[in-house]
Amino acid sequence: MRANHSDLSRGLPAGSRCRAQRHASGLWMLAAEVPGAHLTRLAGAVDLGYLDEPAARPGLAHLLEHALFLGSRRWPESDALSRWVGEQGGRYNAYTGDTATDVHLQLPPAAAGDGLARLCELLAWPCFDPALVEREVAVLDAEFRARLADPELHRLAALGQLCRAGHAAQLCHAGHAASLAGSGEALAAELRTLHRHYRPPRMALAMLGPQPLEEQLALLAHHAAALDASAPPPAPTRAWRWAEPGGVAWQLPDATHDASHCMELLWPLPVDLANAYRPYLDGVAAHLADGALAATLGQTATLSDMQVTSEPAGSGPGLSLRLDFASPPPPLSELLACLYPAMGEALRDPLTPPISLAANNTAALDQWPRRQARRLSGQAPNPPASVRSDGHAALAAWLAPDQCRLLWQQPAAAQQNSDWRLLEETATWVQPIALPAASPPHAPAPRPAPRLDTSSMGAPETSDTRRCWLGRPPWPAAEHEAESVSHCALGWPAPESGARLHHWRQRCLALSQAAQAQGAGLQLGGDRLGDWLIASGTPDQVRALAEQALAAWPADGYAHAADSPAAGLVAQRLLGRLESAPPPVNTEASPSPLCWASDAADLLARCPPVPGTPAPPANPTDTVWLAPRATDHAVMLEVMGADASPRSRWLLHLLGQCHDAAFQQALRQRQGLGYAAAVRYREAAGWPRLGYVVQSPHADVDTLRQAIEAFIASEAVPLARLPPAALDAQRRGLLARHGPPETYPAALERVWQALRQAPPPVGESALPSHLGSPWQQDMQSLAGLAPKDLLGAAEALHTGTLPRRWWLHHPPGAH
Repeated sequence: MRANHSDLSRGLPAGSRCRAQRHASGLWMLAAEVPGAHLTRLAGAVDLGYLDEPAARPGLAHLLEHALFLGSRRWPESDALSRWVGEQGGRYNAYTGDTATDVHLQLPPAAAGDGLARLCELLAWPCFDPALVEREVAVLDAEFRARLADPELHRLAALGQLCRAGHAAQLCHAGHAASLAGSGEALAAELRTLHRHYRPPRMALAMLGPQPLEEQLALLAHHAAALDASAPPPAPTRAWRWAEPGGVAWQLPDATHDASHCMELLWPLPVDLANAYRPYLDGVAAHLADGALAATLGQTATLSDMQVTSEPAGSGPGLSLRLDFASPPPPLSELLACLYPAMGEALRDPLTPPISLAANNTAALDQWPRRQARRLSGQAPNPPASVRSDGHAALAAWLAPDQCRLLWQQPAAAQQNSDWRLLEETATWVQPIALPAASPPHAPAPRPAPRLDTSSMGAPETSDTRRCWLGRPPWPAAEHEAESVSHCALGWPAPESGARLHHWRQRCLALSQAAQAQGAGLQLGGDRLGDWLIASGTPDQVRALAEQALAAWPADGYAHAADSPAAGLVAQRLLGRLESAPPPVNTEASPSPLCWASDAADLLARCPPVPGTPAPPANPTDTVWLAPRATDHAVMLEVMGADASPRSRWLLHLLGQCHDAAFQQALRQRQGLGYAAAVRYREAAGWPRLGYVVQSPHADVDTLRQAIEAFIASEAVPLARLPPAALDAQRRGLLARHGPPETYPAALERVWQALRQAPPPVGESALPSHLGSPWQQDMQSLAGLAPKDLLGAAEALHTGTLPRRWWLHHPPGAH
């Protein structure tokens, strides 16, 4: 049995082949052959989420997800999967949602079969060792404490206030020591009972890779036989969760430093209806994000981000429109007066963005297996076919203005009356909001999306100081199509400023949306070498995108407001600093603008010049303290490469892969220091670095620092003693992830970053082959590494020869 093959390929590169089949056991199998993919992406999903767990055990579904990784019948060691994935140079993770749970892996194609075997074993035959389960509750408790600083946890808490009284969606399901109290034996028994739902009729396996479609389906069918085929218990009853339409305002527990205004408008849908009209629903979302609505709202407030999705997190199927404001938003009645007509137009005229090389992105490849597996795991054996022609008639009543729900994150200044109420478990402040019944007499006039079919400026004289590369990167996967895609990349000197880059992206929000909706691409960036952009698409689109993005660049100064407070774990904020921290030596920007374009010189000349400003000298320090924002302690050791050569980049990549699983096992599992413990690779302006990061709710900064130092002293060198065969496996993993790019936009950015770091051309020069495909040189460098080279890098880390920097965070008031 097959289902909706044409819909499965939405968002994938042209030439991809997809198929969904029902296995004899009832398991859904999905495969996507993507010829340009270099990684194989696997996902296993189960139609069981946190809303299905026993009412007396909130957090049990989350604990079950964690317990899957604590050993299985065939591989009983608690770190078996993490060690094996690390040896392959791959990645893995899992996620428990409201109605589905998924486990996903990314591996080199040669490891796909073994990866499927381990994935199926993990899903079907976990050990549930009581001692390990009891220890994992402490990990979940640390995670819960860490997430108390994450706005997403408080969003879910506020979302529950829009649900019917007594429904499970009103509760917090993250899990912590109080909600999961009890012995390891009792918890393991409860997990086994809940795990009985992990049976093929309620599961899906998905695979995306370069392998032929038929080979993928055969692999999936072969490994599906390892799943437990015994009959599952009856599926949990899922009653409609939503109360009558209304709104809720919410605030973080400590909103002192939070100036966020974030509005989310939500239209819930029944599952069967959403599945039946999925393409139409995605088209409505795409129309709302075509740039016109963002341009209209930009007349009344500064919109920093806008996200539209048919799969909002934690709320089941529906349509969600999320608006992040950098300034106070307009009155709610005025805002809704802009939104409701835009919704009506999107319902009447859904948009299907064109498939083009310029619009492809790696994130879509990463998301496809998870999204499709989660969708199909809960579908009946004979799901309704997608209906395209009458989607408006079927969904109009559900997506009407009077069916809207509103979530509004407000800053601390908004809490000025007694209507606010504290949700004790998460310490989230909430307040009901009545949605206005009538529109105001005056609302901003609708604005069209930015035009990409015309350019607005004449061609200036080409400056003598402008340095230009001409040519395209080689793209064998779609050579003919690549020849029809134009691009222009521009870079210019500017002091590094995250605030200015954030402000520039705000100004270009509608332009970026218009580019995506019309099959073009716009990338904006900045680092110590200066600011830059890449525009891609047709020649007219490239000219229009480059001109408008340059016109929006904040050239009037650099005193812009700082970015909004970082969301997520403190450990994630620390790792983010690796992408902007200064290198160990000063790297000066080019003294003049740099261009790289695909076509003739007139395309370059159409891009106006920008003023150059010298970059400030680097001022590295040995220790950096983050401003206290959360209740956890966190420490990160930043280790920098000896230089910015391909050899240094590969050696740090390899060290990270050798150390990550053991670091997590040592600090998180054995020492119980906290939830987050990881080793991650990052680059800033081409300079490689590793971050050894740990976050803890109870251990102080000195303890965490000593734990990192002890790990490096005892494990850095032994873990890097790889035999040739093991090093070859690591190479395959690195090449799959960091070798030739998988999408054309990724290739453009890879070449552009190499050009920014290479000696500049004199005037206009044809792009030389070694710069047109820098990954070829990188592959040669990786192939030349021997086990002794990796061992030497580990010894340099152990002895402190490699440059390093400590990043520290303590809670407010701690010393």
